Amino acid sequence: YNLWRPFAMERKNAFINDENAVSIIKQHIKIMCGNDQSVANYFELWIAQMIQFPSVKSICPTLISDEGAGKGTLMRLFEKMLGKEKILSTAKPSQNVWGNFNGQMKNAFLVNLDEMSKKEGDGADGYIKALITEPDITINEKGIIPYTIASYHRFIMTTNNEDPVKTSKDDRRKLIIRASDELIGNREYFDKMYAMLEDENAVKSIYEYFKTLLGADKFSKVAMP
Repeated sequence: YNLWRPFAMERKNAFINDENAVSIIKQHIKIMCGNDQSVANYFELWIAQMIQFPSVKSICPTLISDEGAGKGTLMRLFEKMLGKEKILSTAKPSQNVWGNFNGQMKNAFLVNLDEMSKKEGDGADGYIKALITEPDITINEKGIIPYTIASYHRFIMTTNNEDPVKTSKDDRRKLIIRASDELIGNREYFDKMYAMLEDENAVKSIYEYFKTLLGADKFSKVAMP
């Protein structure tokens, strides 16, 4: 059986394009990418590929910042665009993603390894690498014999830890980004941002921007910044 359910914004048809909302999100992404436009362009393509080609596995961005910089806002956007049921955010991936209690992975699509640290990932680098690229995953649910399903999971890490994951100069799976902290404490900015993300018309406009962004089909061939 095909158990796929469309993204939340696929179920909303009529909308009036809100170019201002798109501009605001593009600027937020740039800030989350350390105000480096080349990294922001790459990250936008990563989002576009996720929406346009959900069956294609991809790289894992890692966003590092101090608390309150705006990483959670980005995850809220993904939740609104894709649907809450398609997002799994966990600070205990050793249990909930590659451990013995990973039943939530059965229905998850975008998995956020939240507050990732080397301690949490200690000894699990092989698991993480495999999860990012492997086409299958074993599901462990209480009282049920483990079983394997096809994996279309995409991963993102968000953390306040400055040195959260193991990497190397030839790492092709993880894009590690030091976000700007310039938005910390800007309550007015975040109040407006969260109000915008409650506006379905604005979210649909942002979704359609990524759905029609050119180049997502060739994302795997784009050089990582």
